[in-house]
Amino acid sequence: MMRKDTIGRLVKKIVRRNGFDLVRHIGLGELLSINRVDVVVDIGANDGGYVQALREDGWEGSVVSFEPQPAAFSRLQERFAGNPNWKGRELALGEENGTFEMNIHEMDVLSSFLTKTEKETSAGKTVSVEMARMDSVFDAVLGSHSRPFVKIDTQGFERQVINGFGSRTSDVVGWQLELSVEALYEGQPRIEEILGLMRELGFSLWRILPGLRDPRTLRIYEVDGIFFRL
Repeated sequence: MMRKDTIGRLVKKIVRRNGFDLVRHIGLGELLSINRVDVVVDIGANDGGYVQALREDGWEGSVVSFEPQPAAFSRLQERFAGNPNWKGRELALGEENGTFEMNIHEMDVLSSFLTKTEKETSAGKTVSVEMARMDSVFDAVLGSHSRPFVKIDTQGFERQVINGFGSRTSDVVGWQLELSVEALYEGQPRIEEILGLMRELGFSLWRILPGLRDPRTLRIYEVDGIFFRL
């Protein structure tokens, strides 16, 4: 009877002959555990799809979600209601405190404080939403948690959100950020700028996740980058 390690080597050999490889998949949930993350801060949560994916990946820890759009927050609230490990706030995060106009897209996951570079086929609308700097709510939001992992998906507004952390970036263990190869919104930072900013803050790129691409040419427009401290 063949040993398991022998079978494993044979399988790998066959797979590699066909141009593929076998490696053990380490999901984001496991990465969070390895880095002793005790809370995920989900900025730009929309209806909570990111957290749902995290749960499916094995992460059962605490989550705080931020979503400023009233309609999207209502759907988000239905998901986290009754879950003691998941809280949500109807609030935008940026580098200023106050009330600001947000551009609402027909597909509300594309809504942003920035204007899209391509002309919309139909006129959008705006809504007034509350915005805060993260450093003004950091302690109230995190409570007793001390090792936050921050995910930001704010359609080109990532730099402003990070700036709003101020000195509290030093309290962050890791980030998941949308990295734009080409600007889809006016004033949106490209991937090189965000990579440089993360390096300045003391974080290293650990993983790149596939994102938006042209289905015809397969050209990549956006990816997600996962960063942890150097």
